[in-house]
Amino acid sequence: LGLVSFYFLRSLSNPFLRSVPEIAAVIEYPVLGWSKIEPVSDPKSLSAIVASMDRLRLSWRTTLAEEKKIIVVTSSTRGDGEHVAAAAFALSLAKSASKVLLLDASCDEGISRLFNLPPGPGLYDYLASGNPDLLTKIIRDVPVQENLKVIPAGAKPANSGRLESSHYDSLISQLSTESNFVIIATDALNISLDALALLKPGVHLLLVAKLNHSLKESLRLAASELTHQKIASSCIYLFGANNGAAIDHLPRPVHENNTEGLQEPTAVW
Repeated sequence: LGLVSFYFLRSLSNPFLRSVPEIAAVIEYPVLGWSKIEPVSDPKSLSAIVASMDRLRLSWRTTLAEEKKIIVVTSSTRGDGEHVAAAAFALSLAKSASKVLLLDASCDEGISRLFNLPPGPGLYDYLASGNPDLLTKIIRDVPVQENLKVIPAGAKPANSGRLESSHYDSLISQLSTESNFVIIATDALNISLDALALLKPGVHLLLVAKLNHSLKESLRLAASELTHQKIASSCIYLFGANNGAAIDHLPRPVHENNTEGLQEPTAVW
């Protein structure tokens, strides 16, 4: 009894999410994708994660049914792998013949590092200038995937209110007419609430979590804030699912046992 009590009390004092049931107890989003791989901000680590994102893409495709799709990627705790997940999901979508625009709306240029983009202007420079001619200069090609283009963050101002401006809304509207998907990478909700400003009606949410890293309290607060958002759909991508007990609790994606023989759709999906 003493040993059982010890482990029970230790579980209560542990501030980190340790299992899928703990996630489900805090937020009612389905876990549609997962990876055992550590989300390191290294271009070489992306390829293995992209394979797991293929499962997420095929599982989520019936929900993402409208012609133009905007997906905000964030997490509850900084360092959960939000930038890596956004980049890997964008690559997965692009290799399925979709035109994808990956927009970095974060403060630390994580997307630029992942794709080794050279320094230059980005999203916040464009919003600050108000110059429409700058748009062609901030959209970067990605050599590893011809269907993917990236807009880096650029120099973020002290006040990020520009993400709530009509200028930003016009930019997203224009980008969505030129791409099948606009993926927006944002900072974790425990350091910035920018993601909430971007979750407008019709937008989809990919919430990233990481076992033994995501803070329970941060996820609770995120869940509370997200209940007020009128988003189109939402799901969780999980890093750190490195044991059978955790993976067994996850919903099984479409074609999970036959990823080698996946048939890509002829249309956008």
